[in-house]
Formats: sequence, structure tokens, C-alpha cells
Amino acid sequence: MHVSLKLLNEFTEGPDKVENQILNGDSSEMWESADPTKFIPWDDHKAWVEHVREMYMNGPCVHNVFKGHSGSVFLPLSRMVMGSDQHLKLDKDAIDAARQSTRTRENQTLERNVRTLKYMFIHNHTSPFEHVDYTFELSMPIAVARQWMRHRMASPNELSLRFEELKLTEENVFVPKHYRKQSDTKLQCSSGLMPTDAAKEAAEVYKKSIESSTQSYKTLIDMGLARELSRLVLPTAVHTEVIWKQDLHNLMHLVKLRTDSHAQPEIQVIAHVALMMTARFNPLTFAMFTQKLAVHRQWNAKLNRNLLENLILV
Repeated sequence: MHVSLKLLNEFTEGPDKVENQILNGDSSEMWESADPTKFIPWDDHKAWVEHVREMYMNGPCVHNVFKGHSGSVFLPLSRMVMGSDQHLKLDKDAIDAARQSTRTRENQTLERNVRTLKYMFIHNHTSPFEHVDYTFELSMPIAVARQWMRHRMASPNELSLRFEELKLTEENVFVPKHYRKQSDTKLQCSSGLMPTDAAKEAAEVYKKSIESSTQSYKTLIDMGLARELSRLVLPTAVHTEVIWKQDLHNLMHLVKLRTDSHAQPEIQVIAHVALMMTARFNPLTFAMFTQKLAVHRQWNAKLNRNLLENLILV
């Protein structure tokens, strides 16, 4: 099964399945275990056309709302402006932008559109993807949001706790499902789970700290201390809410970095979900991007080089 349809099927069955797989440390499996013999060769345009048509049929089943342990993602469908080609939807906007230089936008077949998008991917002609925008409503722990915000080519608006008092609930304070160990080889990464006894002790310390700091916040608010000062005692486990607008070019760059196995698992979840939500509106871009990413990750895993060269020419 092509990696794009594999991801879509897992997402359609239930987004929580994707989250559980990532939090259990199996995120690379979605990319590196895909069968490369079933990838679509770049020059087989008819196969790409059939793949896009199949994705178009699956598209309406794709969720636009995800609410999981790591956070939530909502893609307001009212914000999406559909393209003119029912199979390509917003892919056509990027393709038309690429053809602007030659004035060849009209009366193109689906196969010609596949060829054009393939050319854009092979030659890294990425600026046309900036003509397609996505707006997500995100909720995630502050610590995760600070990593997400490092992707500066976007337009974010975040909940302000200067204006709004935070209503603390179990849903908007992050408590890990699994307590992971610090990696011995990578400074920024976790690696495997803590032993059971140590994990229980860590969970007690973690939860006591959360309870203490959130109670201090409530007490300071009740005392009349300004919200802008009271918020400073809150832990970075508290969820923040962000409206995030980003063009497709920069969204693909974000996804490439934040779905990597070295990224924090909680941000991997949000990035995977955002990626899969684009499949409804950019089915061809989604298909080519996910295959390209899988091929490169398998290339790094030292699979057959000749096979991979046939699959992608970049």
C-alpha cells in the first residue's frame, strides 16, 4: 500500500490510533516500514492519476477534528476555498501558480497536472505552494507550542492569559501517558520508558508539582493579583490555544521536521494530524509529499539505492 493511503487509512480508522502509535515510540514505523515495492514510480503518470482518484474517493472520510492526549487540531472547513478541479481541489491553485510564467493554465488534463506537480517536487520548485493556505485551531501544552512557534513563516494568534483567566481542567493540563527516559546519545530526545517503579515515582512528583503550581495560580487570582503576573507560576504543561495560518510550502517544511523520529512525540502527533488533514484538499500534493518523505527516510535506513532512485529523482 502506498504510504499516503496507509496514513490516511490509519487516520480514518481513528486519529487516536496514530497518536498511540507515536506515543508508544513507533512513529518511524509509519514511514520506514512502508513497502517500497508498492511506491509509485515518478514517471508512471497513469498510476499517479489512479492514486489521486482513489484518494479523492477516500477524502470525505478524513477527519477535520482531532482531540487527543497530546492536544487538539481543528481545521475549520468554512475557511477552505475549494479549487476548480474536483480531483485536485487546492492542488490546482499551486499548479496554476507554477504555470503563470508560461500562461498555460487553461484546459489542462489531470495527467498533465500530475506531470507539472511532479516537476515541482523533483526540482524543488516550492514557491507555488505558498498560494495555498491552511488555518488550524490548535491546542497543545505550552512547552510543545514553543517548539511549534519556531516555524516563523506563519501567522499565529494565541490565547492571552493577560486578557483571559485560565479555567483549569483535566483536559487542559498535560499529564504524560508514558514516562520516558532521557536519551544517552541525543541531548534533546527521550529514549524508551523508565522502569515501572521509577515511572510511578516520577508520576507522583510530576502531579504534585502540577497541583501545587495550578493551586498557586488560583490563589493569586482570588487575591486580586493581576492576571499578567499570576500566570507566571503556571507550568508549561498547561495547554495554550492558537489559531495558526500557514501556506502549504512552509507547512510541509514543518511536517518534515516535526514528524521525524527525533522530534518530541507530542509534537509529532500534532504534525501528523495536520498533515493528514491536508489530504482532503491537496490529495496529489499529499500523496507525492508523503512518498517523497518516506523514500528519503528509507534511503537513510539504507534500503536498495537503485529501487529508491526509480521512485524519486531528487
